[in-house]
Amino acid sequence: MNEPVQEQFSSPLHEYVAQWIATHDTTWQRLFTQATIANAVSTQVRRGSTPRPGTRRKLADAMGVPRRKLFEVAGYVRPEELEPEDIEITDPEIALFFLGYEWDEFTEAGQDIIRQAVRSALAIRREREAKQEKPDANNAGDLSQT
Repeated sequence: MNEPVQEQFSSPLHEYVAQWIATHDTTWQRLFTQATIANAVSTQVRRGSTPRPGTRRKLADAMGVPRRKLFEVAGYVRPEELEPEDIEITDPEIALFFLGYEWDEFTEAGQDIIRQAVRSALAIRREREAKQEKPDANNAGDLSQT
């Protein structure tokens, strides 16, 4: 008569980690110890809290799953978005924010500033490309535009 009690999940991340633990025959405590994360954080995850980005990275590494997966499960990245490997960023400081998943650590105001900077950079690039597409005859020797 004792039927197994089905666990109620407080968040998609809680469900994903719980299912991973069940399929890998381990415990919450072992997983979080391996990830060098305080056991209190495991309680927070089970209550529905979403851990900080650095904690999600440690957890993904301990689970042996791509870091991106936990960001998807937590709702920070959509599966159809570009994979980080598909984005070529040569500046290491900028790469930290976009490839290192540091975005979540910015305040909303900080994220808005970065969005505005990216939009400005894109607008400048479009203007530059539009000028390059114009024939040189339009730019040189045509005094009627001055």
